[in-house]
Amino acid sequence: MGRNIISKLFWKTAPQKSTYNAKYDFEADGIYYNIISIDDMTCKVTLGEVPYTGMVVIPQEVKYQDKTFNVTDISNTFAHNRKITGIVLPNTITRLKLFCFVGCYSLDEVKIADGDKPLVMENDAFCNAPLQKLHIGRDIAYTDREASDSQFSGSLLSTVTMGEGVTALNNAMFKNCTYLSSVTLPRGLKKIGRSAFKGCKSLPELDIPDNVTEIEDEAFANCEKMKQITFGENLSRLGRNVLKDCTSLDTIVCRCLQPPYIDEETFTNREYVKATLRIKSGMTERYKTNGYWTKFWKTEEE
Repeated sequence: MGRNIISKLFWKTAPQKSTYNAKYDFEADGIYYNIISIDDMTCKVTLGEVPYTGMVVIPQEVKYQDKTFNVTDISNTFAHNRKITGIVLPNTITRLKLFCFVGCYSLDEVKIADGDKPLVMENDAFCNAPLQKLHIGRDIAYTDREASDSQFSGSLLSTVTMGEGVTALNNAMFKNCTYLSSVTLPRGLKKIGRSAFKGCKSLPELDIPDNVTEIEDEAFANCEKMKQITFGENLSRLGRNVLKDCTSLDTIVCRCLQPPYIDEETFTNREYVKATLRIKSGMTERYKTNGYWTKFWKTEEE
């Protein structure tokens, strides 16, 4: 940021000794910033004199010279930083760039703050980061709409929580997160995309919230340790092979008052023969006379 621009904004209080030719414009609470716009009062996190270490908490806004800036960008500031162990991203940051956290070999916890605006995530934002804990507080949008691999595959991700700002899970959202064993889905979730949890081989069970209306193809395929899955009250459609190769599955709980739409490829013979379908009291007749739901060998009312 040029000295002439800064001086126009802060001429009343600007220090006599200028440091505006440094890599950063100002520092607050151990975080370094560059000013993006003095019209919009926005700034971004950048590198400074002292390397970032441990858990880094980025605020929504920061004060400098009695002015308040919104923090809207982190660029690739943390790429190849081997000393940060966690990061909190405020809801004012709306985009994570390509290789944003590449090479962060100690990064094991990420918290994406709750909010209404989606976070756009470019490919490989967390490449090589050994994440274990993740909180997602709003919808994630991928730049590659047909993404076939998860941003988190290859990580050590074991625990995922989500805030009420999350309304949909992308295709392949957690695909092949083989260590994932605990997932908390928000009540406001409405859709689970194709292969969202495919290959999550350590996931023992999942409770789908009542507001989810659609679950796409292979959403939970190859979840080898999954023993039980519960579908919420308002589910209207299940995609194909949704539970394929879930070899430990023995219970499917369906709380729906109206049996969701399924076709001949939604379930395999294994589910029909070995899994117990548990439904609400008084609903047996509806399921036993509704298309492919009639193929379940064992149906119980709760």
